Amino acid sequence: MHQFNSCKPALMGVDTQEDTSPIDPSTWTAVDGTGSTGINKDSTKSAIIASLKVFNSKLYATWAETNGAKNQIRVAVFNNSDTSPAWSFVDGNGPNGINVNTGETATTSKLEVVNSKLYIIFNETNAGVTQIRVKVYNGNDSSAAWSSIDGGGVTGINKDTTKGGANSNLIAFNNKLYTTWQEDTATVTQIRVKVYNDDGSTWSFVDGNGVNGLNKDTSTGALRPNFCVFNSKLYLAWHEGASQVHMRVYNGNDASPAWTLIDGGTSINKDSASNANDLQPVDFNSKLYGIWSEYSNGVSQIRAAEYNGNDDAPDWSFVDGYGTNGINFDTTKNATLPRVAVFRSHLYAIWKEVGSNAKFQTRVAMFAGASTSPPWTIVDGNGALGLNIDTSQSVNSPFLVGFNSKLFAIWVEGSAAPFQVRVKAAR
Repeated sequence: MHQFNSCKPALMGVDTQEDTSPIDPSTWTAVDGTGSTGINKDSTKSAIIASLKVFNSKLYATWAETNGAKNQIRVAVFNNSDTSPAWSFVDGNGPNGINVNTGETATTSKLEVVNSKLYIIFNETNAGVTQIRVKVYNGNDSSAAWSSIDGGGVTGINKDTTKGGANSNLIAFNNKLYTTWQEDTATVTQIRVKVYNDDGSTWSFVDGNGVNGLNKDTSTGALRPNFCVFNSKLYLAWHEGASQVHMRVYNGNDASPAWTLIDGGTSINKDSASNANDLQPVDFNSKLYGIWSEYSNGVSQIRAAEYNGNDDAPDWSFVDGYGTNGINFDTTKNATLPRVAVFRSHLYAIWKEVGSNAKFQTRVAMFAGASTSPPWTIVDGNGALGLNIDTSQSVNSPFLVGFNSKLFAIWVEGSAAPFQVRVKAAR
């Protein structure tokens, strides 16, 4: 998968392997110590919302973890050892992480690589208002340092620093760093987008720079934006209102920005009357796909659709093969929070789904192709329970990335605090 013809919403890793074989589902192996605890800085403290990124031929993980008082942003790097897997902290390795203010709480960290630099974005409170913060890594694991590129003050890059931001994401596009998030206004949340000017602190809005953002209906709240680069264009996905999933394409002109809707006039939902959320766009085999969670037949189904690639006459075709049901392992059980990755020329999706024991399980499926039946194959063992280290525990925030001939899955697991960051890999 190549950097500038691919989705890079901090959801995927760059796979440069020659091997194009699918993973072997029987090879999933824990690379987090395999015990009752995971890779938390302090296994007696709870972690939330983990993700992965490849940088300088190394695998990095980030998450938020409480130090007993406030959530801290943690970052660790994998030693890439099959026999003695270990994770080393590159965030100071102390009780605090890389928060701008370690006396405030932070969460929802994501990593991205632009021009051979590793960036991190996260949400951090200031006097009760959540600010969007961004830092850059010095690239030195033995003497790690993270520098603010958002001004470094008490506020971040929010449009209105008196209003809270959330669910931020980063992407590399045209050798620039773009970020998106949702931000409160006096009425509803708006989707915001900025581009970094690569001078250490300044950013420019490319969403109209007004009170309203890029919502389809600016009088209706919008949530959880995600980016994708496809066919040398930047795409933006989110869900809005009664949870309709939408997508826009950017004209690429930062001086005169414009975003065009490509959701077919209403939404990309299978059923526009049903609640849908967490739309994840992905470039696979030179086609743009969307994967999301949508309520149908009494439960949340994981849905997948393929874009026709025509921004002037956009259309979406479903590639999940099950009519009113999606690609869930068990279509009678709720499935949510899908994430995607391309690895060894195959498309994979990961999500959390209620198992036979009523606990959320980590499920993984591989796209077999729109013309196959079924179009998705479960590759997590295909049992009643999923990839959890302890299947009696529930999972949250599952995430996939391809790295060094293996597909890595990370999630947070537990039914009561302290919640642990767990990692598995398959060949």
